[in-house]
Amino acid sequence: MHPEEWLLNEFSASGVAELTARQANLPTEDGRVWLKADPIHARVDRDRALVLDVSSAGIDQQEADALVASLNQHFSQDGMEFYAPSPASWFVALNAPPAMSTVPLYRALGQDMQAHLPSGPDGLKWHGILNEIQMLLYTHPVNDQRAAMGRPLLNSLWIWGEGRGEAAQSPAEMIAGNSILIQALSAAAASTCQTVPEALQRLSDDMLLYCDTLATAARSGDIYAWRDALVLLDRDVLVPLYSAWKQGQVPALTLILPDMAGVLTFELTASARWKFWRGPAATSLLAAGS
Repeated sequence: MHPEEWLLNEFSASGVAELTARQANLPTEDGRVWLKADPIHARVDRDRALVLDVSSAGIDQQEADALVASLNQHFSQDGMEFYAPSPASWFVALNAPPAMSTVPLYRALGQDMQAHLPSGPDGLKWHGILNEIQMLLYTHPVNDQRAAMGRPLLNSLWIWGEGRGEAAQSPAEMIAGNSILIQALSAAAASTCQTVPEALQRLSDDMLLYCDTLATAARSGDIYAWRDALVLLDRDVLVPLYSAWKQGQVPALTLILPDMAGVLTFELTASARWKFWRGPAATSLLAAGS
């Protein structure tokens, strides 16, 4: 289970696009339907095209704005309006809901694009729309400049996240996290979301602290970035949590580690405090909870 999927289940929520568009202060109250339209790099690999993440590929807001302006000009008569509130997180607003199902971007990354395109009654229609988008992006001056600099092209969009962004249910008394998704879910559940550093200064017995830095690094496929993210996670989050647990400041900790195969859970109770701290906090927490 992907971390974002796990988080949605914890909040009993759906409609990622509308929830996060609302959090980005886009006009979600105007009755339109919202979808994520995230830029990706489709890389040809023999007889297929692989979906690759570009969130860490150096997209700047000026590039995003230029591409979205061209998309809006091209689709101005089709009831579609594109938005790029941040460089790598884009949206499209539609006048009517499409009859289709989509695959979340996090499930499509590294996979065959064709096998994960929208399905359902309007699926083929959207395959055609995506072909138009790809042709427009491929010939865009922004991508000409990126190619000249040896940077991956922003040559397609990934459409996903359909559904109404209904009010969610908070799974804990206190919520903490830095991603726009957990901030959006907390807002939908009428809860305050603290940043991770803030939460570590005022730990609670009933707190959900969501850290997605490893997942973010993993999406780039860069093992060195993932290793660096693990070092920072250990230093900035796991060490303070481990210290607080060892000193009895919190009675128990539950570490929940979602991955594509499922969810691993480690319970750290008061009775486990006798175990010695062996190495980095990440190792010690897992050892104590085993």
